[in-house]
Amino acid sequence: MISLISDLEIETAKSVLKKHVIPCLDIMHGLESLYFCIASQATPWEKASHFIKSFREKYVHASDYQSCLLDPEALSKHAKQTRLRFHHQDRFSPVINYFLTNPQGIEEQLVKVLNANSTTRENFVREVEFVGHKTFSFWHLCLGGKNLATLDVHVRRQLALDFNFSIDPKHYQHQPRPVKEEVTYKHPGLFGESYPVIKRSQQRITTEPSGLTYNRIEAEMRDYFSKDPRLLKCGGIQEVDLALATTLLWWRGAKREKSNQPCLVGFMDGFQELLPY
Repeated sequence: MISLISDLEIETAKSVLKKHVIPCLDIMHGLESLYFCIASQATPWEKASHFIKSFREKYVHASDYQSCLLDPEALSKHAKQTRLRFHHQDRFSPVINYFLTNPQGIEEQLVKVLNANSTTRENFVREVEFVGHKTFSFWHLCLGGKNLATLDVHVRRQLALDFNFSIDPKHYQHQPRPVKEEVTYKHPGLFGESYPVIKRSQQRITTEPSGLTYNRIEAEMRDYFSKDPRLLKCGGIQEVDLALATTLLWWRGAKREKSNQPCLVGFMDGFQELLPY
């Protein structure tokens, strides 16, 4: 229910959102924010932020830092060094190739993402591997866009449990994967024989919604939260600010104000220093 949301939570969300938006729409900040969003996939926020900050510290003194940002080998190498979860998949090359082969300049493409709607997103995610609906929407938010919802697991959980949205539990509750068995062989025993050792593991994961489901949840979210004037875009526009609604739900759902997230408790001065730009 909308009545669950306090004015203080709205103001907190506005401050958190402001700190996530890049300071200016240029190539450096646009690419850094995109890589931050890609690095955030199934990865803690702080680790993704560290990936970007440490990459900048490593290459910013190069003669052409922008070229470094468009070098997939440098990004992949740094992903491995910082132990990003998916470093072996080279998730940066597809989007870099898209930028370099697109007849539009990068600046023009950034403006397009800033002003994106769901159709723009559909076209982009269809063309660029490893940039799905959630990642594109998060990038849109970081550029200053307000038209798309970033439906991460915390947001989906909030929508389902606190606002009664119809969302399959597999999209916000961890479900066990099939048991994975790994067979290894011990060194020869007392009489020279070797014997197998079976290691069983069962990872628990949440399943990302399909594009169709994502769009359906986002449309329902747009309609639902447009009833709260506190969440409307500025300037008298009668449209919900989905970036603000996303941030509100993420902050509540991730429990970032709790003591189990000590680096982000309240609004300590160090909060901004944890962001990648």
